Amino acid sequence: MTTTTVKQAEMVLRLAPDLAKEVRHVAEELRMTQAAYIRKTLTRGVAFSKTNELPLLQNPRIKDALSVEVKA
Repeated sequence: MTTTTVKQAEMVLRLAPDLAKEVRHVAEELRMTQAAYIRKTLTRGVAFSKTNELPLLQNPRIKDALSVEVKA
């Protein structure tokens, strides 16, 4: 039996203390490590964005509103 290794990228994540506490609490309740919980949550969030948010950029009005430059 062969195993495949998946290369993973490292990231530093800085959270507000209250959010870090929530992550720790939820991860414990789900009996997961904090890292596993964050990976799962990010995976779901990215999938949601691809499905629901990125298609909105096809609307020219929304695309224009997002690309407006702030004049100083």
